[in-house]
Amino acid sequence: MNKIINILNKLFNKKETNLKDETLGLNEAFNLIKEFAITGSIEHQFTLAMMYDMGQGTLIDKEKSFYWFKKSAELGHAQSQHNLALMYYNGEGTKRNIQLSFHWYKKSAEQNIVESQNSLGLMYFIGEGTEINKKQSAYWLSKAIKNGDESAKIFWKTYNLWEYE
Repeated sequence: MNKIINILNKLFNKKETNLKDETLGLNEAFNLIKEFAITGSIEHQFTLAMMYDMGQGTLIDKEKSFYWFKKSAELGHAQSQHNLALMYYNGEGTKRNIQLSFHWYKKSAEQNIVESQNSLGLMYFIGEGTEINKKQSAYWLSKAIKNGDESAKIFWKTYNLWEYE
């Protein structure tokens, strides 16, 4: 772990950055993070998924990103659950599956991920991945609003969701 921190500190604390050095450093950090992810570290699984998703230290690989998000999501990592829901929704790295997207948004929303609370509220409102349930829509969107989500506030006002509380 200290080796990863040292590599990342060197990368981000350089006054002058050589792109070749930065790439080598990210590749080395990627390999170390992957080792920890394989041993079952949830945070490293999440980080590895993000690195695959954004092509940091490796090539972009949505299938591998999906795999690692799923591993850490199944172990309860809230942000991984949200990202997995998004990948199922968009069909990135996997076949599109709205029901599984709904399932993972719910798990993440229950752990207070505001973006998932908003998405879940919208899915309940239009019946995407679930039956239409305006009361549940109002419940989840009100949680998102309490957590600072401005788009949930606009949706709430536009569709008079206070009527379903």
